[in-house]
Amino acid sequence: MSSATSERLARASNILDYQNVWRDAHPGGSLGTLSRADLRSFIRSKNGEVSDCYESALEELPDGRGRVVTRFVIDSNGRVAHVSLAASELEAPKVGCCLVQRIAQWAFPGLIHGDFVVVEYPFVVRVSHGG
Repeated sequence: MSSATSERLARASNILDYQNVWRDAHPGGSLGTLSRADLRSFIRSKNGEVSDCYESALEELPDGRGRVVTRFVIDSNGRVAHVSLAASELEAPKVGCCLVQRIAQWAFPGLIHGDFVVVEYPFVVRVSHGG
């Protein structure tokens, strides 16, 4: 993927913009589908990786809660072709960076129907500090 496309995806303000940028960069690609249940189930299977991102920033999460929203493209092979941080309520930027790095490595085998799917997924952080 070109750096210009990556920059445009990073600046996309919503999921529709993200889809349009991806379509422009991949002419002829059709928007596919992925069931919400399959998506949720797959992401839940990655809870350990997601928790590791929060755990690594505990000292930066004074109230231990917040939301991080990610946007990513899953290609026809189930691979995450691009991922970016859409929004974060956390004062710990490394949580969002960690999530983006983890998601970039995921594969959704057999779950996608079509050429690509754009997902916007919120991760809700609820960490209890030992005390």
